[in-house]
This record gives sequence, C-alpha cells and structure tokens, in this order.
Amino acid sequence: MLRLIVILCLALVAARPAYPGGPAAVEPPAAAPDERGPGVSVHPLVFDPPRVPLPVIRVRINDSEPLLFVVDTAWGMAFTLNNWVGERLKLPTTEDAAALNNSVPLRGVRVDTIELAATQAGKNVRFQIGGGGAVPIGDLDFIREGIGTGERVAGVIGAPLLAQTTVRFDFAAKTMTLFWQPHAPVNSPGGALTLAPPGATTLPMRAGRAEEPDFRYVTLIPVPGQSARLLIDTGSTRTSLPASVTARLKPRAAYPTISMTVASLYLEERLLLEQFRLGERVERLVTVQSDSAGDHGGPDTGLLGMDLLSRFRVTLDFRNNRLTLERPADYQRRVRVPGDAGIGLRRIENGYFVESVEKDSAAARAGVRAGDRVLRVDGVDIAPFSQNVADHVLNGFAGAPATLLLERPGA
Repeated sequence: MLRLIVILCLALVAARPAYPGGPAAVEPPAAAPDERGPGVSVHPLVFDPPRVPLPVIRVRINDSEPLLFVVDTAWGMAFTLNNWVGERLKLPTTEDAAALNNSVPLRGVRVDTIELAATQAGKNVRFQIGGGGAVPIGDLDFIREGIGTGERVAGVIGAPLLAQTTVRFDFAAKTMTLFWQPHAPVNSPGGALTLAPPGATTLPMRAGRAEEPDFRYVTLIPVPGQSARLLIDTGSTRTSLPASVTARLKPRAAYPTISMTVASLYLEERLLLEQFRLGERVERLVTVQSDSAGDHGGPDTGLLGMDLLSRFRVTLDFRNNRLTLERPADYQRRVRVPGDAGIGLRRIENGYFVESVEKDSAAARAGVRAGDRVLRVDGVDIAPFSQNVADHVLNGFAGAPATLLLERPGA
C-alpha cells in the first residue's frame, strides 16, 4: 500500500506499488440493453475517486444554471438543498422544518421545478412541484469536506426519488441511467428489459423499515459462516460489516483511515480482506470497516458503499427488488487499495505544506522534505480542497502512478 516517489527537479514522479495478488483480467460484459428508448433518461456523472468519490449529477432548480447534487441511495429525502442555493436563487421559505440525523436543522423553501440534466438534448427529466412545494434546505457544506469538485455541492438526491425508477450506475462511462417504465423482474420470461446480462451477479434486495421504505438492503455471507445485512449506500465511500462479523475476521492488514458518508466523516480502522463474497462471486482485496453503532438499520447491519460498488456497473431495480453487478471491461483497474505516500500535510493560509515525512516511506526515498509546498498532485491544484480531500488525493491508490509538483524554499 506504500507509494513510491522519485524526485525530478521540482516535479516528483510517484508510483504507488501494485498490491501483490491483484485480480486477473476479465472479459467485457455482454452488450447492454438499449438505453435510448422511451421512458429512459441518461445523466452524466461527475465521479473521479479519490477526488470525487461519490456520484454527482447536475440539476437545475427553477431553471437555474446546472448545480451539483450527490446521488445517495441511503438519503431519506427525495431532494435536499444546501443553504447557499436558497440564498442565491432567493427561494422563499416556508414554516416546514425537520432535522438531519437529529443534528442539522432543516427548513422548507418553495421550489417550482427541479430538472435533472441528461446527456441527450430533450431528455432532461423535469419535476413540476405543484403550487411551489416545500423542499428541505439546510447547512450541507460539510459534504465538501470529502468531495473536491471545485464547485460547491448544492444538495442531495435521495432514495424516495430513486425508488420510483430502476437506476443504473455506469462508473466507467460516468453515466446514471433511469428507467422510468415498469418492467418484468430479472430472469423472468418475456421481460421487456434485460437487466442481468450473462456473467452478471444478481442479488435480492429487501426494503427498509417502515420509517425508511425506500432504502434497500442485501444479505451477504462475505466470509464463510458469517452473514451480514448491508445497506446499499452510494452516499458513502465505506463498506462496513457489523462488529460481530469483523471480530472473527483474519484481515491481511489493518490501518487507520478516513472515510465519509454524505452526512459525516469517520476516522476508523480499515481491514484489508483477501477475499469477500458477493453472492456467488468472490471479490479480492476488499477493504471494510467495523460498524458497531447500529445506525444503519440495527446492530447486525453494515454498509455496501462506493469503494466496492464502483468496481461494477450497478443496477438497482427498486420495483422488483434486485441488485445487479456487472464487471466492466476495465474491472481490473477498479480493484483499488488505498495508497500511502508517507506525507503529513498541513494547511497554511491558502496552500498545503509537508509537515512530516515518514521514515523509509515513498516520500522519504524520493527526497521530500518537511517545509515543501505541494502545488499539484497528478496535475491537479489541491489548494482549493479540504484537508480530507487533499490527503486522499495525495495518497491515492496502491499501484497507480502519480506526479507531485513541489515548491521548495530556497530552491
């Protein structure tokens, strides 16, 4: 998981060593069903981990300029806006109020239309909110602590909207497809829509509790003899297992890490598993966290998050309760283990500086020194990023090449 760095003048060329025992190449999946027919809309995704580790799409509010929204299958409201959107668009407030996770206060604002931007002209999906309906709004700026888009996140699209459709996330193509028309269940004869091509893994989903009917769970046996109920969560970078399961695991490695959901950041121990079973398929080199809080549906519940979901072309058939996972042509590249550059960053005014360099780390071997200013990572200016995003971009993934541009005092 270490990252090797070689210094060239002020540009540092880095390569995170490949993790041994990586997956074998796979054949591309069968041809996808036609996504240009009636009742189907395709929306471009902004998705570029580790900088942008959650799926983000562009949305217009009352015919505004396109704004960034996180797509979260474990968010309990159809739409939620960030405070600055209400201020910029001068949205009138209502008396409606609620709370997010019993901590972030929400109020209501009047919205007339919400439009999801599509890849094809004339295919945008437009929601007419009758009579200027109330949409919840609150301080969601904490989302930018984990997402480095260069733009402020305007809000979240959640499960109540997604559950009206079948949703397909193609992270390789960076698209989200919504199938609005009813269709036959997967594997049933005469189905109008083929959602499970040959070689795909299909898992039954279950709806959430009465207070969260639009959430979806899958039950897995990730390791022999240990079952777990996992909430499908595109708003989380982490995959977690109940503490009762992780206590019996024999991980290949364990190390501290920062992961995120739309609602919060987590500093916790990450376990690297040699094998992880998804239905009949065995995934290699999967990282999980231990979930002891029981706030995802009970103490026996964990999360199936983006660190694992992003390996696949993911289809959530809400109507028929089926999750389909297809390995894309670039699957091998998507089996990623977090890297470690061995650099401690500190933000000073408008930039990031090297505060410490771990002994015998990739950075130490390259000659990185405390006091160096990190200007760019892989050609990207990290100054606008939060500390969390800057750290993730710097550490990257094991085996992935990278380039650092440093400024050294006196050089």
